[in-house]
Parts: sequence; structure tokens; C-alpha cells
Amino acid sequence: MLENFHTYVMISGTSSGLGKALAEDWLSMEGVLVEGLSRRSSIKHPRYVHQFVDLSDEKQIQNVKINFPKGIQRAVLINNAGTINPVGIIDTVDSSSVAAHFRLNIFAVYSLMQNFLINHPKGALPHIVNISSGAGSYPVRGWAAYCASKAAVDAMTKVVAEEHPDIPVWSLAPGIVDTDMQKQIRNSDPNTFPEHQRFVDYHKNGSLITPTRIAQKINELIRNPERIQQPVFSIRDYL
Repeated sequence: MLENFHTYVMISGTSSGLGKALAEDWLSMEGVLVEGLSRRSSIKHPRYVHQFVDLSDEKQIQNVKINFPKGIQRAVLINNAGTINPVGIIDTVDSSSVAAHFRLNIFAVYSLMQNFLINHPKGALPHIVNISSGAGSYPVRGWAAYCASKAAVDAMTKVVAEEHPDIPVWSLAPGIVDTDMQKQIRNSDPNTFPEHQRFVDYHKNGSLITPTRIAQKINELIRNPERIQQPVFSIRDYL
């Protein structure tokens, strides 16, 4: 199973949304092995393998095994898994839920990058892509945890890119993608999330982009990394 592949791609959060679309787009290409990380698996394909893992659990994060095939030419890590919750004005949020949020949105990204960089095959071109958000660069009321976690991902990415200038290391904002996370935002309580109506309007006005379109563009850029000159960027600049 782990032979005769030219590309290996590990993607977190492949059970739905952008993570699933990223995996399916890679699987449409011959010679690519995709390994997914999430609590659930919804992909069935002869070149897809899955690790069932809760990436908000510190021990499970540290026990992730990256199964690099022999003889690959390219190794890609896409840190896509993340959560928007808890949503709410800071004095209304349970702090224990914030700790779980940071484990998934920050610690899992850090740990998987470290694991990948230590263990990737020396003969294969490595590439790290962290899925971030524009919310990492501006305040959104009710999203203190989310804005902070995405700002942290952007900062980590910049540091790792400085530490490994010979490796493409990116943190990209995918834009407003039509995923379950957007549904969660629209279903949130307007009393605790003042920006609620804005996201309802995005959906109503047809502003959401399909996960498939975003996945195809991300993967196209990964295959042509020379197009990207900075570690943190928005995918919308390349649509």
C-alpha cells in the first residue's frame, strides 16, 4: 500500500468541508496517496488511508503517525482541521471550551508541523500549508478565541518559514467557504455573536465559495509553489 506513489499528502479534518474537498481533489490525480486525520471518515478510495484521531486531545495529537511511502518525490502537510467554537462575547464563554479550541486550532498545528519536519523523507520535496482565516488579522466580536488562534497560526507559519527558508511553508485564508462551519455561524445566537447578520447575508447574497473550487486552487498553488512569495496570504488573491 505504501509503494509506487510520487506524492504523499496528509490532511487534517477530512470528514467534511474543505478538508474533504482537498483530499478528493488530490485523489483525482494518479500516484498520490492521501492520509486523513479526523474523528470520522467519509472517504472511500484505494489511495486514501485514515487515522481516527481527536485533534483537540493532546495525547492523541502527539500519537499521530505520519506514514510516508517509500520513494516519494513530494510530501505535503495540510493543517485544515479547526473549530469556530466557542462563539460569544468573552465574559459569556466557558474557559474550558477555549482550552480545547486552542489545542485543536494551535497545538495540533504546531505538533503536526514538528512531526512532519522531523520525519519527512530527505529525498522528497516537503511543503506545509496551514489553513488560517482573515479573522487572524482583524477583530470580530464574539470570536476572541478564533481570532487569537488564527493569528497564532499565522505567526507560527512566519517563524517556521524563517527557520526553513528552503521549504514552502504557508498560512492561507481560504475566504468565505460554504462549509458546516458557516452553518454553525449562521445558527449561532445573535445575542452572543453581534456579527451574526453579516454571515447570514453572505449566504443569502450567494457570496459563499464552494469547497471544491477553493480546494482546486489551493492544490494548484501547492503544485506551483513559485507563484507564492510570502508565507501568509489570502487565496482570494489567486482566484
